[in-house]
Amino acid sequence: MNKFLINELKLLKDNNYYGSKKQIEREKFIYNISFKDFGLELKYNESIEEFYNRYLKLSLIYNI
Repeated sequence: MNKFLINELKLLKDNNYYGSKKQIEREKFIYNISFKDFGLELKYNESIEEFYNRYLKLSLIYNI
């Protein structure tokens, strides 16, 4: 999952990818996994990048 998120963070820098159907589908998938793994939800006014980085930090702490 970490490699998937790192790749997703790289893809988000591309304006053509951000907001695309593929990006939205992957975002929903990541939300589902992050809630299942850590009970994480997107905070008010938190960017997608911040949310993904928060997940990565927790996964490193818990070795997931």
